[in-house]
Amino acid sequence: MIRNAAFDREKYNDGRWIAAFASSLFVDEALRWHSSLPYGVRSDWTLLEEAILGHYDPQLAESWSQ
Repeated sequence: MIRNAAFDREKYNDGRWIAAFASSLFVDEALRWHSSLPYGVRSDWTLLEEAILGHYDPQLAESWSQ
C-alpha cells in the first residue's frame, strides 16, 4: 500500500514523503510506538521501514541485515 501510493504519486524516491504518508496509517498502539521513535527515524523512510520490521517482524529484519 505505501509503495503503491508513492509510485502513484511519483514520490518513490522521496523518503521523507513516504515516511510522512506511512505515519498517517498508524493507529492505536502502533501510533504510540511510532510517536516514541526519534524524529530522524520517523522522517526517513529507510530508517522507519527498518524500525517497523525490527519491531513487528524481528526475524525478517535480521535476515535483511545479513
